[in-house]
Amino acid sequence: MAEEMRFHRESQVEINRSSGMSSAQAAAAANRQFGARWGIEEEAREARGFVWFTQFKQDLRYATRMLFRHKGFTFVAVITLALGLSANMAVFGIVHVMFFQPLGGVKDPSEIVVMTRDDRQNQFASAISWADYEDYRDQVSGMSELAAVLLRPMHLSRPGSSASPDMDRICQP
Repeated sequence: MAEEMRFHRESQVEINRSSGMSSAQAAAAANRQFGARWGIEEEAREARGFVWFTQFKQDLRYATRMLFRHKGFTFVAVITLALGLSANMAVFGIVHVMFFQPLGGVKDPSEIVVMTRDDRQNQFASAISWADYEDYRDQVSGMSELAAVLLRPMHLSRPGSSASPDMDRICQP
């Protein structure tokens, strides 16, 4: 590429000299006519289609130089990325285990049933009573195991403390 450009430039310098210009004037006119050599080379590289790879290598070298030059920024960026990726992996790991893995200890998860009470007067009161739970446990055949869950706010505190966490009570007789 450079050889071909040099040939055309030198040919133009000869043409300019034969028209009566001095050597310096002929070279300057040929340079003006062809433009900057690096611009023509850049256009030729773009026409070949691999300019993105060259630019990527240049950008990568520049980024590496800047990261080594600004060590504090590099440290903060690496720590931030590490913490963000770790938190993301932890959250998605928990979501994967909670929602996409089969329940541990359950032979056939598709047979799990949630029993609620249908109360037409109070649609939000869907919990069954303890007596109903005992009746289901004792009288309904075809269930291998039965568990009851009661979600109720409980007040646990020490004297002088006002902490009141929500507690879950799980019963499985």
